[in-house]
Amino acid sequence: MSTIPLIFLLLFLPLSAKSLGVVRGESGEINYSVKSTVTYVNPLAGASIWNLTEEDRSISLFMNNSWQNVELKSISSPLEALESDSDGNYIAVLKLSIQQLSPGENSTFSAEYNVVSKPRAIPNISEEDSGTLNDIPLDLKENFIRAEGPWLTKNSTLIELAHETAGNEVKVLTIIKNFVGWINRNIDYVTQEFPLYPNETLAARGGDCDDQANLLITLSRIMGIPAHLQIGAIYTPEQELVEETYWDNHVQVAQRKIGWHGWAMVYVPPWGWLPVDLTYVNVGFADPLNAVRYGAVCFSKNHSIHEFFKNRLRG
Repeated sequence: MSTIPLIFLLLFLPLSAKSLGVVRGESGEINYSVKSTVTYVNPLAGASIWNLTEEDRSISLFMNNSWQNVELKSISSPLEALESDSDGNYIAVLKLSIQQLSPGENSTFSAEYNVVSKPRAIPNISEEDSGTLNDIPLDLKENFIRAEGPWLTKNSTLIELAHETAGNEVKVLTIIKNFVGWINRNIDYVTQEFPLYPNETLAARGGDCDDQANLLITLSRIMGIPAHLQIGAIYTPEQELVEETYWDNHVQVAQRKIGWHGWAMVYVPPWGWLPVDLTYVNVGFADPLNAVRYGAVCFSKNHSIHEFFKNRLRG
């Protein structure tokens, strides 16, 4: 949290590369830039005027924490406001020169970020040393096991699955291991245009990275284990251009050298919050705890996982 004011300071400075500076990493860290360009097009054949909302004109302000630092290097339009979205994430609202698109008109804006990706250290975890459900702090339970958003902790089918899979186990790490193993055996990696609720992922027996993560989060919360979702960029420098179309050709996406990924964060005493990756573990799931030890977000040298990502990383 101490680095967040830095982002606000940078945004209030004149928006040029010289005034914003550059994030620099140390040995073992990866430095790269994220360049994002968005173009809105109101088709000539359309009959409606498109009023661009604040959400349409917003860019993300990436998280700064112990394993990454991000600075906004430049934006193409003046800053209108600093706000938070419905999930509490910091965003910047831009003042575009055109905020209303008539048929045949378009509007483009861009942002560039400097990123330092640091090794994400994972403690030496073992089932023998894991704390139990009774070792979880009450304040974390109050804040991170509720039924909210996509986490359907009151769904009877999910409740039954959670208790059947956890059994009589009380060690938190073992329960998480059981959940990861069940998901890996029973849920296929399948991408779709819209995120799924956990009961939909279960019914379809398929889902992508964040769908499977949300299923794990829901099962964990049902058992009283604090959990939440993280989403971020995974740097894959050798990945070639990927172009995809969504929503009946209304949305076109092109990206190179980067992919967007989602994973679960689960509280496991005595180690605290641990990332659990349900889909991108380059050593495989022979041991379900590899989802903690070897997830994509923990790699300090993402070059080494290019071959694993290039055929699967699509969003």
